[in-house]
Amino acid sequence: MADTGASVAHVLIAWDRGDVAELPAGRAWDVVAVPSRVGWTSVLRYLSRMGAPVGPVLSTVRGVRWLVAPGTADGWDLPIGSLLPAGSTVTVPHPVVTAPHTVQGHSWIVPPRAPLMDGADLYGACAAYSASCAMHLGRAS
Repeated sequence: MADTGASVAHVLIAWDRGDVAELPAGRAWDVVAVPSRVGWTSVLRYLSRMGAPVGPVLSTVRGVRWLVAPGTADGWDLPIGSLLPAGSTVTVPHPVVTAPHTVQGHSWIVPPRAPLMDGADLYGACAAYSASCAMHLGRAS
């Protein structure tokens, strides 16, 4: 946590109070934001099929946040997600708060005990998901 640039004391105080803490993106990890409607379970299935390890995944009131190794999601150009700019604030609950439990609408789908995932793996899974959705839409018309 210290290498995120956040005050460890402030984070621990927030978690001790049962609150969420704010951590900056772009230093210890990058964050790819994906809308909840994308179907994170589908993206997880694609990652599993690829044999890619899944790192920390956060569910928020604004969507799903994937924590990836720094620099591995640079150049993200898929319409179903976006790389948060360095210094963006990510609101996180204590690592023990996992779905279905939440704190202020935030919970871990995959707790942050897992190593960070490679942004290229996430990109590949999201691209496969997008292609699959496009194929299904093409069949429906």
